Amino acid sequence: MKKQNDPHPTDMTPTGAPTRAGAIRRIFNALQRSVELIDHSPFDYTLDRIGQLEARVLELERAQNATVEMRPNH
Repeated sequence: MKKQNDPHPTDMTPTGAPTRAGAIRRIFNALQRSVELIDHSPFDYTLDRIGQLEARVLELERAQNATVEMRPNH
């Protein structure tokens, strides 16, 4: 049998089950797609950083405006 007649590794076997190489390739492709989906652009990183800084400013303003009652020393 010639090599050109061999099934492609991603082809389905006659039983309908995927071949081992095909399953591994699909897992790798799914991981690659997930990495692409969570990859942020520099603009996204900038917006995230601005959001973090704004939250920190609000936290500091609340701390500054909070009053602590002190007992008189009489």
